[in-house]
Amino acid sequence: MGNLSRLPSDTSVAAINAALDADGVVIVEHFYDADWVARYNGEVQPFIDNHKRTYTGVDVFDDFLGHHTVRLQGLPAKTPALIDALIDPRMLAVMDHLLLPLCTDYILSAAELIEIRKSETAQSLHTDNNS
Repeated sequence: MGNLSRLPSDTSVAAINAALDADGVVIVEHFYDADWVARYNGEVQPFIDNHKRTYTGVDVFDDFLGHHTVRLQGLPAKTPALIDALIDPRMLAVMDHLLLPLCTDYILSAAELIEIRKSETAQSLHTDNNS
């Protein structure tokens, strides 16, 4: 089993990438500062507070998605702070390191917030792409 490196917020991109290459995972403490976190939370909270659960009418699917879970899609349109996070130079450098060796370019195709609330039932083990 690999190590779980915990690095300080001022860690260089090279060190973050080295930890990812060595262990496949890394935690960078306070990668985004407290002001960004407060801004993001302030922007997204009204959407969480006003969330209305919709149902498909298919019990197995509705049960899987949860009856006590908030799911918000399209976050960049809702929270400008997220756009700042996505274009953060360190984040882009890490993504370039991870993805560009495998492709010519990449795009964000989904940004979702999932808040699992009290009394929610557990999902079955699954992959998000159904493969």
